[in-house]
Amino acid sequence: MLVQTLKNKIIPPAIVTIGNFDGVHLGHQKIIEKTLELSRAHSLQPVLMTFEPYPHEFFKPELRVARIMNLREKVNFIRKHYFNDVVVLKFNRLFSQLSAEDFIEKFLIKKLNTKHVVIGEDFHFGFQRLGDASSLQHYFPVEIVKPVIREEQRVSSTWLRKILSRADFDSAKKLLGHDYSLMGKVIKGQQRGRLLGFPTANIALNRRVPPFMGVYAVKVNHSLKGIANLGIRPTVNHDKKIFLEVNLFDVEEDLYGQWLEVTFCCKIRDEKRFDSLDALKEQIHQDVIKAREFFEQKD
Repeated sequence: MLVQTLKNKIIPPAIVTIGNFDGVHLGHQKIIEKTLELSRAHSLQPVLMTFEPYPHEFFKPELRVARIMNLREKVNFIRKHYFNDVVVLKFNRLFSQLSAEDFIEKFLIKKLNTKHVVIGEDFHFGFQRLGDASSLQHYFPVEIVKPVIREEQRVSSTWLRKILSRADFDSAKKLLGHDYSLMGKVIKGQQRGRLLGFPTANIALNRRVPPFMGVYAVKVNHSLKGIANLGIRPTVNHDKKIFLEVNLFDVEEDLYGQWLEVTFCCKIRDEKRFDSLDALKEQIHQDVIKAREFFEQKD
C-alpha cells in the first residue's frame, strides 16, 4: 500500500521531515538530503511525513491547483532516491482541528518516536496553522533548511507549476534536477486511435488535474519515443474528462495493464476540436512528423 499506516507500527528513534513536497523539487530535495545527513550523524531513522489531500485542497477544493506529482509518483521518487519510510496522513476535518501540541504529542512523539525534526522556513501546522518552528523546538531539536535560490528567486512548487503550465520543460528540469514526467497505468480505451491508424496507450489519470495540456513529443520509460495528447479530446469526448493518450513510434506491443512513465520533451501544439475524424487524422499525421523531426534533431 502507498499509504503507510501508523497503527501498531514500531519505529526506532526517528528524525522526521514534514510537508506537502509536491514535485520534490530542488528545495524539497535539500530538506530531504539534510534529513538523511542528520539521520546518519545521530543514528536516527529518517522518516518523511506528508498529507493526502494537501491541506489547501481540503479547505478550498474549488481552488484546487494542478499537482506536479501524484501521491504514487512522490512516494516512489522518495523511496527510490532517499529512504523508505514515508508516512501519509489522511487530512480530514478531524485532523484539521488538531492543535499543534496535539499533533506533536499524538503523531511525532507517540507514533513516530521523533527525536529531531527538519523543516523548511515557511512550515506551519496544526489548527489554523498556529504551529511553527518554535512550537516544535519545545520538544525536539529543529533544523530549519533555507530555500534553494535560482534566478534570484526561491524555488517553489508554485513557480514550478507556472513553468510547467507554459510547457517550458528545460526550465522545469533546472528546478527539479530531472526531466518532468507523469506515471500511470494503461487502461482499455475506446479504440478510436486504432481506427484512425494511430493506436494509443490510454493512461488513467483518475481525478488528477495536470499542470498543462496539449500535444507533446514524449519518451516512455526513458527510451521509447512517441507522441502524447494530454487533455479532454474535444473532437470525440463530450464530458470534459481529462485523458493521457500515447502513440509510441514503431512499437506494436500490447501495453494494457502496464505502468508507464511518460517524459514530456517538447510541445507540438495546443489541443483543439476538429470538424471531422478525417481532419483529426490528418492533424495527428502532421503531429507525428513534427515529433519525429524533434527527436532526429536531438539525437
